[in-house]
Amino acid sequence: MVDEPRPPTVYELLDGDAFAILRKDADALVPLTFVASSGVRSLPLFSAAALAERHLDALPEDVRNAYDLTAFDSDDHRGKEEVLRAALAAEVFLLEVDPDLTFRASVTLATSRALSYVLSFRRETACL
Repeated sequence: MVDEPRPPTVYELLDGDAFAILRKDADALVPLTFVASSGVRSLPLFSAAALAERHLDALPEDVRNAYDLTAFDSDDHRGKEEVLRAALAAEVFLLEVDPDLTFRASVTLATSRALSYVLSFRRETACL
């Protein structure tokens, strides 16, 4: 029996490499967001570049041309913090890990909690 890979937990993603789709040439950091079926604005965050590229490729051409894939290394807590702060500033309240092309994610977390977790590493106060 072959074990299928499981999606990463939110904390594994925030601890590891992460990929986001961000607007090019914006005066401010603008992540790609979507409105979930629940009506909540969400930020897709990906554990692999290929997953993010699949979403980027599925966008209409004019939208796709306005965005780029951005990678954050496992130790780039500042970059992850900036994306999460930009999401919160845009009233994005949910982080969705590796959503499929219909934006269904198996793992979600409140954006504010994700930001608190990332900040705890920057301040060296991490504890679960």
